Amino acid sequence: MKKLILLILISLFILNLTVAYAETIDVTINGIVVDLVTRPLILNNRIVVPLRGLFEAMNATVDWSSETKTITVTKEDIIIVLQIDNHYVNVNGEIKYIDVPAVIYGGSTFVPARFVSETLGGTVEWVASERLVKIEMQNEKHLALDDLTNYEAKTAEGIMSEKLNTDMLEFRTTNFERDYFRGSIENSSLTIEGSSLSNNNWVLIQVRDETGEVVVTEKLSIIRSKYEGNIDLSQLKNGDYSLNVFMNTEEYGLYLGIFGRAPTILRDGEAISFSKINESVYENNLNRFLNRKEPNEENLNLLNYYTRNYSKGDFEKIRNLAVNITAGVSSDYEKVFAISNWISDNIYYDYDYLFKKIPTYADPLSVIENKRAVCAGYAILLDSLAKSIGIPSQIVSGHALGITSDSPLFEDSDKIEANHSWNEVYVDNRWVIIDSTWNSQNKYQDGKFERNDSLYTYFDSTLEFLTVTHYLITD
Repeated sequence: MKKLILLILISLFILNLTVAYAETIDVTINGIVVDLVTRPLILNNRIVVPLRGLFEAMNATVDWSSETKTITVTKEDIIIVLQIDNHYVNVNGEIKYIDVPAVIYGGSTFVPARFVSETLGGTVEWVASERLVKIEMQNEKHLALDDLTNYEAKTAEGIMSEKLNTDMLEFRTTNFERDYFRGSIENSSLTIEGSSLSNNNWVLIQVRDETGEVVVTEKLSIIRSKYEGNIDLSQLKNGDYSLNVFMNTEEYGLYLGIFGRAPTILRDGEAISFSKINESVYENNLNRFLNRKEPNEENLNLLNYYTRNYSKGDFEKIRNLAVNITAGVSSDYEKVFAISNWISDNIYYDYDYLFKKIPTYADPLSVIENKRAVCAGYAILLDSLAKSIGIPSQIVSGHALGITSDSPLFEDSDKIEANHSWNEVYVDNRWVIIDSTWNSQNKYQDGKFERNDSLYTYFDSTLEFLTVTHYLITD
């Protein structure tokens, strides 16, 4: 009798669970189509989307527990906990009922698109005529790496000046020849060129209007780490447009942004150009940077507040590590790159300190031993390693947009307080800007280490690119 009842219940479940692939349905976030490897499903007349990809594109983190079959979606102060086949969901400790639960189908996990998106602060619209799920997320202008995102970087309103100033015909991210993006405009043609140290094989270029609609799109293949192409901008009407650049290993799938914030293209009559970043920020940064002097003894002194109790043996440990990292490297420039990259690869950003104020580490040996820090620890470690092998360095402070920022930035310089640290290292008769924190994608959270590939965008950054997100305070 029990077996009969069980069979009846299973039959009823199968009859009630109507599943179909949504072959012609697209999903967009703020106007950008998300290329999902697994197509959305229609489950009991509700659209469910694959867990991986979509919510990371919303700058949310997704964790899966195979033991309890639970999914935890986290975005800033919002935590959603779903369980497979469970209609009850925990949102910041409050239990809510959803008519379609998370499910596993065809080896992939799917979650209800509308419930999760709206809970994370977005709006969801079903455009039947276009077979489109249209998701709008506030204060997120494009798909971006977190925080440049697994670090403090988050996009926010107020970085770019509302009033456009002197125009420029070229935009470049770094002076580092092995990893950079350069866009240049001549007449109505945008020339793209760049180099990438990543494993990506494709570059997706999108030009979007002020409403977020994509008006120009182009894919470029990366061949032997290089990519280039030309894009016709003649169809642009007068106004502002954002240039969004994404990369991916495959031609189709989720493309991740390479900018923390997209540069702006301006069309004014026949003239097309990049519009400059916030003029007052650039003026501040340029003046401070131009006032940099040649290195002095302080730029080679390993003693600081965090190393004041170090013994000679402790300093020798730092130097030995620097020597090992730079073994076989001849130029100081490449040595600095090796050190910066080692830090980004091996040190994990301490989110437990950021969110829970659990103590973290700043002195170099503790950071090396425990493998975690926030920006101060990253900057002090790079400073110490560089100095230990005779390369002048300094720690600089400033205000950078991060997940702790709550104001439109840079409007009143007298009220700007430092919230971030990075480095300038003196090689080849110039100060090279390095933010190893923002290059690091490693994450330490809830006592767990999560390793990810590093970026190179903030090694030898151009001042123009740095100005988009960093306000210099240190003279």
